Order: sequence, then C-alpha cells, then structure tokens
Amino acid sequence: MIKKFIENIEDKAIKAIFVAMDKRLDRHKERLDKLEDKYEKLDKIKAIVESDAETRKLIKKTAIGAVVTAIVGYILLQIGIV
Repeated sequence: MIKKFIENIEDKAIKAIFVAMDKRLDRHKERLDKLEDKYEKLDKIKAIVESDAETRKLIKKTAIGAVVTAIVGYILLQIGIV
C-alpha cells in the first residue's frame, strides 16, 4: 500500500514537472516570436537608414561637383576663355 502511494506521488510529481516544462516552453516560444517580430522591424529600419545614408552621399557628391564646376567656370571666365 505504501509502495502504491509512493508510485502515485511519483507519477503526479512527474506529470507536474512535465506541465511546468510545457508552460515554460510556451513562454519561451512567445518570447521568441516577439523577438522575431522586433528583428523584422529592425531590418526594415536598417534598410531605411542605409537608403538615407546613400542619399546623403549622393547629395554631397552633387554639391561638391557643383562647387568645383562653379570654381572652374569662374576661373575660365576670369582668364577669358569662356
């Protein structure tokens, strides 16, 4: 009788452990899903930032080209070539 009682307690303890493990795995899965969503959002933000960086580089190159062209044009005008 005591042996059955101990086996019954062991069975319930094992079931309780499995239930606790299952709940913990569910919580980890939920956290993982949230992190995956955040990662996808960060990828989108990263793409926007990289696009903005490329735009700034293009604007800088265009501005430098315009300044150089203006200086060369001014020099040529002073020399009398243009």
